[in-house]
Amino acid sequence: MDPVIPFGLVMLALLAAKLRSFKLWDELLELLYTERRPDWDAEGQPIGYFWRPEDPPVGTIEGMTARRKLMGRLRGEDPAWLVAGDPLHIKLVAWRLTWWGGWIGVAVAGCFALVMGFYPG
Repeated sequence: MDPVIPFGLVMLALLAAKLRSFKLWDELLELLYTERRPDWDAEGQPIGYFWRPEDPPVGTIEGMTARRKLMGRLRGEDPAWLVAGDPLHIKLVAWRLTWWGGWIGVAVAGCFALVMGFYPG
């Protein structure tokens, strides 16, 4: 069997995982906004990839900057406002799994492509 077909299927699955991580991130921010509004404000009012609150109107640059800072921090540590077992904690764990799994999968697929000679060398 040509190795390009399974490689392509793996890349499609990794794309689906990355898209799911975007959706989980938006769900996490929306939950933070609706259930812990002061904490969302304290984080700089981050916006999602596809979600943005209507009230208050959040500027794109400010919201994206807050998202980048919060995302960078949440990849490795739990914030003070997070309670174990809370729906926010469950969303955060799911987001971390899909985010890290997607990037690790891309790295593994890239190494596989190098080993199999998919890239000219």
